Amino acid sequence: TVNQSGVVTPVGPGVSVITAQAGDYRASCIVTVQAPRVRVNSISFDQAVLEIPLGGESTLRPVFNPVNATVQGLTWVSSDPVVASVSRTGIVRTLTAGETTITATTLDGGKQASILIRVTAAPQPGDINGDGRLDLLDLIIITAAAFWLGSGLKVTGISRKQAVSEMIVTALVNFVRGNMG
Repeated sequence: TVNQSGVVTPVGPGVSVITAQAGDYRASCIVTVQAPRVRVNSISFDQAVLEIPLGGESTLRPVFNPVNATVQGLTWVSSDPVVASVSRTGIVRTLTAGETTITATTLDGGKQASILIRVTAAPQPGDINGDGRLDLLDLIIITAAAFWLGSGLKVTGISRKQAVSEMIVTALVNFVRGNMG
């Protein structure tokens, strides 16, 4: 509304054209009234831990309080980007088995929420230690097991040492095949 003195008082959000006239002179202006800004009080995730398989992805969606907060923009950070990365839109992509914490920070007020991402490795042939990769540690475990198992071998036609050697060579060939494709 506009009073006789020309004072504009907003009544609600919207756009209005205010025109004043004095004799032959006329002037207009556009007045835009915005809705009151609703500030973010907090954000949260609906769970503390999220398990995602190695090579998988998931989109994180934190809950804003209040839900009608005007500015709902976020920044994202992974505490260990080697385990999982997070995009600027909250998409988590897993890279290696392990754990990382993803933190979302609001643009309005810097409120934060975090979620633990647990990347689980899918079992692979030859992945003895279960870390999702075929690596030197797997080969060492296989070699040690071959020596331990070989100590009780009863073989005919070849020596126990030759049998253990063949087990190690077979494990090494499988390891190289698994890592070289």
